[in-house]
Amino acid sequence: MILGHPGGYVSSIHLADAASAVVAALTVPGGTYNVVDDEPLTKRAYAQALARAAGAATWVRGPGRLAYVFGERLTSLTRSPRVSNARFRQAAGWAPRYPSAREGWLATARVLSP
Repeated sequence: MILGHPGGYVSSIHLADAASAVVAALTVPGGTYNVVDDEPLTKRAYAQALARAAGAATWVRGPGRLAYVFGERLTSLTRSPRVSNARFRQAAGWAPRYPSAREGWLATARVLSP
């Protein structure tokens, strides 16, 4: 289910990319870095990428206010963070293997397929 506006953004990262970023982080100066895909997707595009990888129909969209029923923790899913990994890429010489959730979800589906 998509919570919030489908045109809002989701910044994500594949597990393998997160692991390689942890290793790369050992070589950079202390600081705050964003470790995410190269391309944040809209919630709509993210849901379509997941559905495509799963070979299923796109998720049902629910109103963002529905998240308020479940408390503040879930309302973070209605926000629209658009985050850049440029500072970390430059500091660490790191790049994600999967530039967006499109490629990441397809790779995951290939691994999990029987």
